[in-house]
Amino acid sequence: MKRGATWMTLLAVWSLGWAGRADVKWNGLYHNNPKLDARTELVPPGAAGGGGAHFLDLDAAHGTVTVSFLTDHPACHGPVACRVRFYADKVELRDASWITNVVLNAAAPFHGVPASGTYTVEIWRATWQVPAGFTGTVYYAPQVLEQGEKVNLRSLVREVGANSGPEWGVNDFFWKDNPQAVGSENVAGVDYSFQWPPTASAPSTAPVNLDWMFKKN
Repeated sequence: MKRGATWMTLLAVWSLGWAGRADVKWNGLYHNNPKLDARTELVPPGAAGGGGAHFLDLDAAHGTVTVSFLTDHPACHGPVACRVRFYADKVELRDASWITNVVLNAAAPFHGVPASGTYTVEIWRATWQVPAGFTGTVYYAPQVLEQGEKVNLRSLVREVGANSGPEWGVNDFFWKDNPQAVGSENVAGVDYSFQWPPTASAPSTAPVNLDWMFKKN
């Protein structure tokens, strides 16, 4: 009886731990590989506007920036929230909206996936208004969050850099061509960037290191 009670207690603790555990799925995560230009790479076609959009669209006429990215389907094991972190003259977070699900197939794969059969990913998109009168470099990083007892966050970044930890990596186990680097919250120095107003040249520039923003007093 005592042994059974002990096992029941352990099972209850394990169940609570699992229920409170947050876990963003790495499969399907994609915004940009730095070998490609996010301003010209097309989002996989979807019924609700995926096709024809680029992963990064800069609208100088209206002063807006639209960032699209992919997640697994579903993106998390629990409730999901997606956003994009922008930094121009201050940090601003913009919620991303689910656009549609896209079924990739072997006849028209995306970054080599799938090699056979089909695979479903989700398209998410966020729009940000550039501060009036701002000129210079804008830094940004799409982020996927699972909301549980402890929020789990994954940032889509250019590369795995000096701020990396055990939760950073490249999902080249999923994307066969030009995979996506994935990190946690601290994206200083490895986030994406573009010049504003937009120029005809490639949008990405070498970011400055913003580690000082994250240092605790």
